[in-house]
Amino acid sequence: MKSCTILYTSDIHGYLFPTNYANDSVRAMGLLSCSHFFEKDGNTLALDGGDTIQGSPFLDFLRSNKENRFPITQVMNELGYDYITLGNHDFNYGYEGMKEFLGALSAQCVCANVIDHSGKLPIVPYVVRVLENGLRIGIVGIVTDFVPVWEPPQNLEKFTITDSFEAAEQACNELKGKTDILICLYHGGYEYDMSTGKKLSETKEDIACKLAAELDFDIVFTGHQHKHTEGTYIRGTYTVQPGAYASEICKVTITADDEHALHLDTKWLKPDGSIKRAIPSLPNLFNMEHDIQRKLDEPLGTLPEPIRFSGRLDTALHGNAFATLINQVQMETGNADISATCLYTVSRDLPENLTARDVLIAYEFPNTLKVLEITGSILRTALEQCASYFDCDADGKVVINPEFLQNERQHFNYDYFYGITYEFDITRPVGCRVTSLEFKGRPIADDQLFRLALNSYRATGGGGFTCYIGCPLVLDSQLEIPLLLREYFRNHAVLPSIPSSTFTVRGCR
Repeated sequence: MKSCTILYTSDIHGYLFPTNYANDSVRAMGLLSCSHFFEKDGNTLALDGGDTIQGSPFLDFLRSNKENRFPITQVMNELGYDYITLGNHDFNYGYEGMKEFLGALSAQCVCANVIDHSGKLPIVPYVVRVLENGLRIGIVGIVTDFVPVWEPPQNLEKFTITDSFEAAEQACNELKGKTDILICLYHGGYEYDMSTGKKLSETKEDIACKLAAELDFDIVFTGHQHKHTEGTYIRGTYTVQPGAYASEICKVTITADDEHALHLDTKWLKPDGSIKRAIPSLPNLFNMEHDIQRKLDEPLGTLPEPIRFSGRLDTALHGNAFATLINQVQMETGNADISATCLYTVSRDLPENLTARDVLIAYEFPNTLKVLEITGSILRTALEQCASYFDCDADGKVVINPEFLQNERQHFNYDYFYGITYEFDITRPVGCRVTSLEFKGRPIADDQLFRLALNSYRATGGGGFTCYIGCPLVLDSQLEIPLLLREYFRNHAVLPSIPSSTFTVRGCR
C-alpha cells in the first residue's frame, strides 16, 4: 500500500491576512493564517484551483506598485505550492499581468484549455509527478471556458480559451495508463445541486459534474463557486470544493492498495486567524498591510445620511440609495440614458462619513463600465429576468425565488435600473411580469433606442442576461467602477440628497 496527501485551496483572491477589510478585526481566513498547515514531505502535494491574484483590497492598493503587484506569489513559494491552475479572474490584468504572476511563482501552472500564442508563459496542459514512494500522480488543469464571455478582448489578445470538456477529455486520453492517480484541477463549479440533484444552470460555465461523470479522473477538485462542498462521488470520481479566501484547506489523503483501488480520507483544516508560522517575507508584508489599512481609513466623502442594508429581499423590493448612487455615477460617466447595477453591490451598510474602505468593501468586483445601445424590447427582456428573482409562497407572501438561493452568486443577477420607471406584478407568470415601463413619463416602445450603462460582466450577457449579447458597444471605458465611485466621492465631498427608487413590485403581501 502506498499513500499520498493533497493540500488543496481555491479562490484565495489575494487574501493573505486574516481580515476581510470591512474593519481591522481578525477573521478566520487568509493564506498566512493557514500557513502552519503546509507540512510537506516527498509524498505531499500542494495544489490551488485559481482566482489567486484578484479580489482583496490589499491587492487593489498594490496594483500601482509595478514591482510587487502580486506578493501572494512570495507566500505561495514559501509554503511550497507545487501546481496551480488558472481562474477566470487571473486574466483580469491581461497578458503582462499573467506573465508577472506566473514568472514569480515557483509552482507549475497546468491549464489544458489555455493556449498561449506567444509561447512565453510557463503553462502546460498536464503533468505527471512521481512521488518519493513511487506513486505516479497525473494532474490536469482546466479553467471555465466562460473566460472570453467576461474578459475584454484586449486581455485575451495572446490567449485562446478552448472548450473545457474537450480539453480535459483529450488530456485524460493522453494520460491513460501513465498514472496511478489522475487529478483534475478545475476552476469551475457544479452544474447540479450536490444535495438535491437539481440542475442549477443551463450554460457551460460550470461542468464539474460532467467532468466527474464522463471522464476517467479519480478526483475532480473544483472552485469558482466560493462554496464549501463536502467530498462526494459521482460515478466513481471523487469531487470536492473548499470555501474561498483561504478560509479552509482541503486535505485529502489517498491510499492505493495492492489491488490499485484508491481509498480517500478528507479533513478540513480551518485557520483561527492567528499566524503561527515564521515566513521570511512577513516583515515586508506586514509593513505593506499597515500602510494599506491606514489608506483604507482615509476620509473620502459625506453622504446625506447613512445607508442601511435591510436584507436582500427588502432591498430588492424597495431599492437602495447606494444602488441609485452607483447608477447615477455610471450614467454621468457614460453619458447614458439608463443605468443598471446589481443587488450584490449594495449588501452592506454605509456610514455617513465614507472612507475608501467603505467603497471597496461595498463594490468588491473589478468590473469596468460599458455602455450598450439597446432597444425597448431588450430592456423589457432584461427586466423580466430581474423580476424572476421574486416568488410568492403558499400564503401569498413575497419571497426570493428558491433558484436564487441555491448559490450566493445568484444574488448578483438581480439588477436595479435607473432612468426609467417600471413595475413588476409578481402574481403573473415569469416572463410576463413587467406591467409598466416608462422613460421620462412616456411608455417605452419596443423599437425605441437607449444608451444603457452597466458593468462589464453584465454587458457580455453574464448571469443569464443573454439579451445583451450582440448589442452595439457604444463605450468601453476600461475604468473600474470602484475607482469611478472613489473619484466621484473625492469630487463631491458632500453629496446632495439621493433620489428614491424608480420601480415598484406589486402583487404579493
